[in-house]
Amino acid sequence: MPNSQTIQNYWNIVQINLGRSRLATQELKHAFPDVYIIQEPYKRKGKIFGFPLAWKIVTTDPDGKTIIAIRNKTISAVVRHKSQNIVAVELSNGQENFTVFSIYFPPSMNKNTAILKLEEVIFNISTQKCIISGDINMRNELWGPAVSDHRAQDNGGPFVDFILKHNLDIHNNPTSEPTFEGPRGHSWIDITVSTCNISAKVQDWRVYKYSSSDHNFIHFKLLLTKSSNPSFKRVLHKRQLRKLVATINSKFPSLENHISQFQDRAQVEDFIEVLTKLIQQACSKTSSNGTRNNAPWWDTELEIQRKKTRAFRARFQRCKIPAVRLKRREIFKKEEAKYKWLMKTKARASFEELCDRITKNNPFELPYKLAANKTRKQLMLHSVNTNGGKVRDLKSTVEVIVKTLFPEDTRADEDNWHEGVRRTVKEISLNNFDQVFTANEIAQIIKIMPKKKAPGIDGITIEIIKAINFICPEILLSIFNKCLKLGVFPKNRKTAKLVLLNKTGKNPEDPKSYRPICLLPVMSKILDKLITQRITHHLSKMNLLNPRQHGFRAGKSCDTAGLQLWRRIQSLMKKKGKVCIVSLDVAGAFDNVWRPAVLYYLVKAECPMNLLLMIKDYLDDRQILFHHNQSSWTFNSTRGVPQGSCSGPLLWNLVADSIFDIPLPENCFLQAFADDLVLIAGGTSKTIIETKCNEVLVHLQSWGKNHKLTFNSSKTTIMPITFGGRLSHSDPPSVFLDGQEIEVVHTMRYLGVLWDSFLTFTEHFKTVRQKVDILTCQLNSVAHRFYSKRLNLFRRIYVAAIEPYILFGHGAWGHRLNLLQISLNSIQRRPLLKITGAFRTSPSEALPVIAGLLPLDLKAIEVLSIFLVNNCREETKIGASTFDPAEFEAKINITNIHPANRLSIPFTIRDPNRAPGYFYGWIWD
Repeated sequence: MPNSQTIQNYWNIVQINLGRSRLATQELKHAFPDVYIIQEPYKRKGKIFGFPLAWKIVTTDPDGKTIIAIRNKTISAVVRHKSQNIVAVELSNGQENFTVFSIYFPPSMNKNTAILKLEEVIFNISTQKCIISGDINMRNELWGPAVSDHRAQDNGGPFVDFILKHNLDIHNNPTSEPTFEGPRGHSWIDITVSTCNISAKVQDWRVYKYSSSDHNFIHFKLLLTKSSNPSFKRVLHKRQLRKLVATINSKFPSLENHISQFQDRAQVEDFIEVLTKLIQQACSKTSSNGTRNNAPWWDTELEIQRKKTRAFRARFQRCKIPAVRLKRREIFKKEEAKYKWLMKTKARASFEELCDRITKNNPFELPYKLAANKTRKQLMLHSVNTNGGKVRDLKSTVEVIVKTLFPEDTRADEDNWHEGVRRTVKEISLNNFDQVFTANEIAQIIKIMPKKKAPGIDGITIEIIKAINFICPEILLSIFNKCLKLGVFPKNRKTAKLVLLNKTGKNPEDPKSYRPICLLPVMSKILDKLITQRITHHLSKMNLLNPRQHGFRAGKSCDTAGLQLWRRIQSLMKKKGKVCIVSLDVAGAFDNVWRPAVLYYLVKAECPMNLLLMIKDYLDDRQILFHHNQSSWTFNSTRGVPQGSCSGPLLWNLVADSIFDIPLPENCFLQAFADDLVLIAGGTSKTIIETKCNEVLVHLQSWGKNHKLTFNSSKTTIMPITFGGRLSHSDPPSVFLDGQEIEVVHTMRYLGVLWDSFLTFTEHFKTVRQKVDILTCQLNSVAHRFYSKRLNLFRRIYVAAIEPYILFGHGAWGHRLNLLQISLNSIQRRPLLKITGAFRTSPSEALPVIAGLLPLDLKAIEVLSIFLVNNCREETKIGASTFDPAEFEAKINITNIHPANRLSIPFTIRDPNRAPGYFYGWIWD
């Protein structure tokens, strides 16, 4: 594991009612706390606005009036409750857990009712350590001096009873500055209380009068048990790399001879562990935690203007003489307007400068991601539901999610087929062995690996491994060949770092609403890729790659799958028959693959023995490490293939291809794209189609049972083809899966294309048009000033993103281009108006000419023709011209060539104005 450094032993917490003020929201970044407890946030179109993307935000949209915002990335957070006026989040530093409440009781709310709701939340959460902060709009001398008030409902009696009932301590200082200062007076209506067992940890409670809201900032510290935070320096300079390699050479003078003497896996693993620690020591650095990232547009002028505005506001509020008060109010409003104008102007200028800088080489950076809603949001764990109710702590939450996403393999319900598979795998005896890895193989794999991919648990990035391999290629070559000879996969490289992502639009309290990504160490990825290339070549050589599988196969794609589906439907319809399509959903396909089945099919394919043993060892004793800020948990993984690994798709396809061995009735066809299966059934009557579909689904369920996979009945759908009156939605085929009737639909989404019963694809292009219009408008609204001055940048976005999105799926709908001409050009119109800046009355025919772009119907013809000629190797005719694929270069299927025999010609890209020697991004003498 990475080296650690000590971090601060307290959290700074700020509590504030923003009063829906945009100005006060922009000032939050300068308070520099770890946690914000906020009431009445500023919102735009029902969503919170003005908070940095890197913060973890917990609220309820669109009506939420409370927020908990977490700025410190080392704090673990689990959402325990969300409602309009109450938000509760469990925070942890890995040593201690605290539940923090943000509450807001509006003046119009009955206080007894509000407190009853708060008590209900506390009871359901059942927390032992909690801090409750917020604007309660109640007054009492326990947390503020007596203030004359004509509203009886502001009496704090109900909250005092609540404090006494739950044995809470009040942290407010009654002699402090007012927590609320408005034009009509001031008061103490914001409160901070905690359970008595952590009362001593809440210190330095103070009120600061520097907010642009009517409420002042409340600041306090929460003392913690000291913990540590891993830190790595992920980039090494040339000198550091040379020093690292020299250290390795000095520690192991004869590296190749040293590794060649290894006799078992323990020696290999020990060497890898030593090598990893050497790299980590070279990469480790000492850096302070919690550095302040001030807003780049905040300067001295703004700071001075803020102080002036605050001072004039205080003078206005203190004044009691009506004539003078009116004059001071006028002065205050002028200074406040100037302050707002300065902040808005500087923030906009800074944003434009940022966008200009980051989009100079890549137009798909921050502005585009903001508009397309593709910014990555911080993971927020919620208390998930189980059979016994909601879980009550972070550890239980993680355990439930992981065990749901990664089920354990058991021998329950196994039959003779399973026993036969296990016996075959256990008694592996093959005599063919693959040749050793080559330095060129390793170099090519490292070269094509993405640079910005997150590292595994060791923290070592691809850039570091790339540089080390360039200086001393013998290190990885010797290690990997020794693993190949011994038939082992190092155990310390099999632990995957689990990353969970929130699924958009899903209920976060459902354990299945989290998407798992497994991050393997870079050295593990390289070895995994080496094995995958070799096995893929073997399967290709043995002609064992089924052509009906379109996913993760060379020369196959979504377009080839769509084209194949269309042609199968047409061939059945030409027989004057009736047709229906069944879309099948495999539940948790990659995470539920039965590993003995993977090995069984490798044995049947006569996979080289050394590669087979490495895969067997790779799948055994796997572990998953989930690291959430300062906490970590390790789980055993006994089923499935690692998502995010190079071999995962290959191993899934190896099992999935066996589904094509199922006997199908006449005029039935089954194809797949990875785990997306689709069944086409044809017949002379609805009854025959029902019989055929039900027969195939029984076989599919039997196949799934053998491979410990299940089909999701609720997500499996059937669409009758009603073109020409062949079938009808009023009397559709009745097809059953696992005793449940499959839902009949009018449209079916398959690989990003919306198919309809009439095969017109009208609904598909309606959806595409809506999304293109939304993206165009969002690009216009999110960064209008930025894009309005840089229309060429928007043109680049159109060419590289919008146009390919519109034309995606041409393999499925390309045959209807003659009928889709008007639809395509109408979709193109709004983006072209944005690119050209033309009036909306401009004719559609002129816009492509002005923009220097092809009309979309012609572009679609071009894209489809290239696809048919290059990918399908079919003759294509455009107008009077005929394009013969024999006249064009064909892509070679590289899987037919053994990886060790693939020749690569390295080259460098040199800048004539700079010194030579640039290679893979590193500078060498």
